[in-house]
Amino acid sequence: MDPIQENISPQIPPVVPSSKKSNFVLPVVIGLLMLTIGLAGGYFLAGNKAKNTISTNQQQMAQLSVTPSIIPAVTTPASTGSSNFSIYRNDQFGVSFQYPSNWKTINPFPNSPSSPTFIGLTPIAKDLGSDATPIQVEHYDNPKNLSLQDFDKAFNANVGLATEFYSPDAKITSISGFTAYTKEEAGCEPFKCARVSIMANNAIFVFRNVQDTNVFSGNELEINRNIFDQILTSIKFNK
Repeated sequence: MDPIQENISPQIPPVVPSSKKSNFVLPVVIGLLMLTIGLAGGYFLAGNKAKNTISTNQQQMAQLSVTPSIIPAVTTPASTGSSNFSIYRNDQFGVSFQYPSNWKTINPFPNSPSSPTFIGLTPIAKDLGSDATPIQVEHYDNPKNLSLQDFDKAFNANVGLATEFYSPDAKITSISGFTAYTKEEAGCEPFKCARVSIMANNAIFVFRNVQDTNVFSGNELEINRNIFDQILTSIKFNK
């Protein structure tokens, strides 16, 4: 017999005549074949399940990676022309705040010591005197701690020229822990102004940003308003 043919010819077991030995071997062979098929099928199913799981996880990760993150909007304030600040402090009324170092504080009504406007602020480069300060601060005693609406009525009951403190449409906020009423389109004759009235320590403080269009241009008015807002955020009261 050719030895090459022996190597490539399948080894076929001789046919065993029907006997007890054949009855024993055949079931064993069939069982082994079924076990092999079962193991192969289980391995195949397990492999597919693992692939499906990995594919699902990859899809979920892909969805997460393309989902945009929600980032809070941040508003950058306009330049005020100065990065240095000075501190104004009034011990008599118990109030202090910061203002740019390229501004100055002046007494807006030096000839009227009884005037409620006790301080004015203006850019040093635009110092036109006490009558043209774009930011003014007033102080009113409120010993009975009346509400702003009731104080408005009581204060203006016996005066010829009314001073408005309360507006129904004013925005109510809190400044330095005290209630504040902001009126954006308040009247500061002959100009418009923003008015913020703060109820603090049995007193009422009124901060005004006067929009004097005779002295300041559009861009300068915007800078003045930004400084006004910065001053409001720095206010402190001695409780």
